[in-house]
Amino acid sequence: MKHMIALAARFRVVVYGYLVASAVAGFYMAIWFLPYAMMKGGVAGVAFSFLFLPLIICVAVIYIVAVTAIPTMVFITIAEAYQVDSVLPYVAFAVIMALFVFALSGHWRGGEAAFFCASLLIAGYAAGCVYWELAGQMAGEGCEPR
Repeated sequence: MKHMIALAARFRVVVYGYLVASAVAGFYMAIWFLPYAMMKGGVAGVAFSFLFLPLIICVAVIYIVAVTAIPTMVFITIAEAYQVDSVLPYVAFAVIMALFVFALSGHWRGGEAAFFCASLLIAGYAAGCVYWELAGQMAGEGCEPR
């Protein structure tokens, strides 16, 4: 029974870490949207973006979770099973997921592609670091059967 409680607590920490990391990436992508709006729409575009910034953040987080949830849960399951507590695999996986989102976005054509890709990579790096800080550095702890 103690083992099941420990697994449930660890699962809660993992889900919380994933959601917070996705929120950090979504927030960063929403902030990226402001200079993009300035390039495309001028001052009116930035004012419009600030007005709807919470909605833009929510849409970015929902998109990130929808696209990355399944591969990320597979990675987290493997990392928990092997008790990977180094920051490098988490950050590398988050950056790979950012490249995956970039490939799916269709923004790789056009003049702002490098700016968008760099923003996604930085958002992926931030998400990987946040997840590792919240849950990854304790991978597999407290889940061993006695």
